[in-house]
Amino acid sequence: MSAEAGIRPLRADDLERVAEFFVATFRAGGRASCSAVVDYMRAVYLDGPTFDPEVPSLVAENAEGSVDAFIGVTRASLASDDQRLRAAISTNFMVEPGSGPLTATRLLSAFLAGKQDLSLTDTATDTSARIWEVSGGIRCPAYSLTFTRALRPAAFAAHRFAQRDRVAGTVAATRLAARPLDFVLRRLPLEPFRLPQAGARTVDLDLPSVASSVGRVSRLSLCPSYEPAWLGFVLEQAARKQGGRLVGRTVEGAGSSLAGWYLYYPNPGSVAEVLQLIARPQSFGTVFDALLTDAVDAGAVVLRGRAHPSQLNALTERRCSLACDNWLLVHSRHAEVEQAFLQGRALLTGLDTEHWMRFIGDPFED
Repeated sequence: MSAEAGIRPLRADDLERVAEFFVATFRAGGRASCSAVVDYMRAVYLDGPTFDPEVPSLVAENAEGSVDAFIGVTRASLASDDQRLRAAISTNFMVEPGSGPLTATRLLSAFLAGKQDLSLTDTATDTSARIWEVSGGIRCPAYSLTFTRALRPAAFAAHRFAQRDRVAGTVAATRLAARPLDFVLRRLPLEPFRLPQAGARTVDLDLPSVASSVGRVSRLSLCPSYEPAWLGFVLEQAARKQGGRLVGRTVEGAGSSLAGWYLYYPNPGSVAEVLQLIARPQSFGTVFDALLTDAVDAGAVVLRGRAHPSQLNALTERRCSLACDNWLLVHSRHAEVEQAFLQGRALLTGLDTEHWMRFIGDPFED
């Protein structure tokens, strides 16, 4: 980027160019509709309660005035010791090839220098993570693990096969053969195939009514702090993901107390994606087992979600595999905020980062 180029807030008249950039970068080869992406970006980045005018999305212009880099920004709120922190979530960090070696660093540095108390992203690649670290941010390895739990092992193997082999007849035959095999596997007295029996009572989740309990239930020092308008908008948008029927349940503990809750996409016949799982420390197993049972009953073949550092032992005990596919990156001018992440005292879920957005997983074929 030359000396004449500049970085400025996203404007409405940039959306068509940024949407085309998004489709070329993240939906190449698909049938994504640029107009659908424009409408969604307008709602999330400019018009909705996730927009913070003091911490906006940014574009980098080249010397000719054309946009050749973009970083999307949405707002969220966290609280630490009853002090509200302004958080900025980075999404869709895109740089045009050939735009210059410093474009990405300058754009990210401009974002990190904003008025927010905390900057973060939960879907960073190794390349983005290196740029983030050069700009003063940190990786959080313990928050970058995704758990996977096979619910129907044969169907899961067929699902993986279908991702590699697009021959319709072969895929259909593989899926058909998996059903009776899973029926047998679930009845074998073999530990790897055994699912826990959830005995806890669950009821439909009314998240706005329990959202203020996040800190008390999780007992972590840095937690989401939900504003009604923000939460209503995010839940509405999350429910609009293509194929994404959103299901939530609260789980009762001893004496009908609140053990926790979960919010997820069941996705029958495919991968059930966990958007939020909140549990009292001593009740995590109870809440997770209820989620497993729910996902099995819904017809999912595998359950997947972000793992919290405090949950790793319980997850491995329940035959979950753990892997780092993307990085959680954090930057704050407050050292104690970064330390909360490094020490496992912070709580973040997919509802608080990017995972509720259609940018992740939705083909935008509207």
